Amino acid sequence: MGAIIRTAAADATEEELAHDLKALTRLWKWLLGKNARAKAVTLLYQDLGLLQRVVRDTFYSDIGRIYVNNTATAAHLAEIVGAIAPEYLPKIEVSPHDVMALYNVSAQLKQALADKVWLKCGGYLVIQHMEAFTIIDVNTGKYVGDSAHGFADVVLRTNIEAAQEVARQLQLRNIGGIIIVDFIDMREEADRVQVLQMLQQALATHRVKTNVLGFTQLGLVEMTRKKNGYTLQEMFERPCPFCGGKGSVASEGSVCVDVLADLADLAARTAEPALFVETNPIVSSYIIGPAGETKAALERRFGKKLCIRGNAELKMTEYVVRVFSGDLSELDAAPFAPGELLEGFLCEKHNANKADAICRVNGYVILVKDGGELVGEKRRLRITEAHQTFACAELADKDAGGFCKKP
Repeated sequence: MGAIIRTAAADATEEELAHDLKALTRLWKWLLGKNARAKAVTLLYQDLGLLQRVVRDTFYSDIGRIYVNNTATAAHLAEIVGAIAPEYLPKIEVSPHDVMALYNVSAQLKQALADKVWLKCGGYLVIQHMEAFTIIDVNTGKYVGDSAHGFADVVLRTNIEAAQEVARQLQLRNIGGIIIVDFIDMREEADRVQVLQMLQQALATHRVKTNVLGFTQLGLVEMTRKKNGYTLQEMFERPCPFCGGKGSVASEGSVCVDVLADLADLAARTAEPALFVETNPIVSSYIIGPAGETKAALERRFGKKLCIRGNAELKMTEYVVRVFSGDLSELDAAPFAPGELLEGFLCEKHNANKADAICRVNGYVILVKDGGELVGEKRRLRITEAHQTFACAELADKDAGGFCKKP
């Protein structure tokens, strides 16, 4: 027979190569046996699924126990393992508990996807994924060391622990490509050598080829790691639909500029007395302004009445500007009446009076007296004053509980 040994095996040990060759020959014999027993038309083999990849990539001598959630999965896994690595069959066990809950997988997954990773010493890493490379920044954080040692010792200890954690995060998140690590600046060359050796030592156990190029003149560590399938972020996250993956969205002020340009154009082209604007509630509140002052100024500027509505389903950059087709008398009517009760979410403190809070309902601003300490909660409100563009309210029952906080 013949075997193809690819460049990924350049640093593999003889034991690892023998293990892979043995697994492949077993798989081939299993396929021959399946082919002899099969009746046309039958699928003999297909691309590796999750279980097959787990068997191929992680089944080595250091595996102690393999826990599976249900008997069907265990039977499927036993079939794969029996063909590739039968010595592991006794290690497969159906757990009586929910494996995901038992090992708190959900919380660990959120932690593995977070930008900030805390170190045991009190320092932390910040991991940022770019299009061309991944940058990892090391910070001392809460670690200040002790009085017997200087700041250089704090830096060295933090960097050494960070080097170990960097290697772990690369493997955990399956990060590949160009990687830049910004360790805390070290003055002594011996310290840099020690940190670099610790990083290389931690990476030596990885089965994915990693090449550490060393420190640059700027004190950054350059390294490359072979891309091996999808990263953890690619598997469990998707680009933000609001910012398109940029990590930021247009401010309400910049969106307002576009809205006003379209309003001016439409006002110049129509003889209708009123225009309609629908935007995200944050932008609507910005256009209305404090106590409706901005809206009133715009009406004087365009010579038109304006109907401004907020729609939480719209993105920050999405809006609708058109001629108002409703009853003009509706424009002067307040959406609430004094004495009316409603449940509202207190979203922020009032800018001028921090003891009060603001509640927004489709862009309509409600000033809530004594609500500043309840920001982030949903409360029952009673309208005390109602105007065309804003209202005032009080807490309907200051002692009543039972309203849920915003998740």
